[in-house]
Amino acid sequence: MIYTIIEDHSPYYITFKYDGLESIIDYINDQVPYKIEQSKNFGITPINYEYHIYSKIVSNQFFNLLPLSEQIRFNKNFLLSVNTLPGGGGAVHKDVDQHRTYCRFSINIPLKILDDDCITSWYSDETFKDYPSMKQNWRHAFSDFRKLDQFEPLMTASFKPTEIVLINADIWHAWDNTRSSNYRNLLSLRAEFPKDVYFEDIKSLLF
Repeated sequence: MIYTIIEDHSPYYITFKYDGLESIIDYINDQVPYKIEQSKNFGITPINYEYHIYSKIVSNQFFNLLPLSEQIRFNKNFLLSVNTLPGGGGAVHKDVDQHRTYCRFSINIPLKILDDDCITSWYSDETFKDYPSMKQNWRHAFSDFRKLDQFEPLMTASFKPTEIVLINADIWHAWDNTRSSNYRNLLSLRAEFPKDVYFEDIKSLLF
């Protein structure tokens, strides 16, 4: 399979595509998640995003259809999408899997993106080193995504509905959908051994 880079903003993210992406998006959009978990708000209300978790049957079929599975050993037992509500967002964080193991990268596949108003930002370790929340929550640096304007990001991005995104999840990052009146839903794929595979490893495998 040939993957075509659209934008390379390493070491933060790369957007890319391949022929046939639409069919796998259609497949997941036709499925009903067996479980929905609402976000833990860390004092922020109302609920700002949901995890939609899919069954093992759906997950197995999805990864059988996904060409990326030939290059990447994904965690096929945990397929989820992150559905951000209008006005919602996510804290400054580093990714973990269902076992709370750090994930060095993620592959995000768009399921529903209706505008370009949801902004993902990456930040330096230095930005948040003195924040009390760093000591209280081991993977969140700053919880209130509504107040991110006070920080200078290293990089920002707005993702599109026809592009896959390779994300460096080992750098502090957050997303902000407060400017949007639409839901944004992305599949988030993790490695089978997430703490051992880095952004640059996946970049070398795919491109």
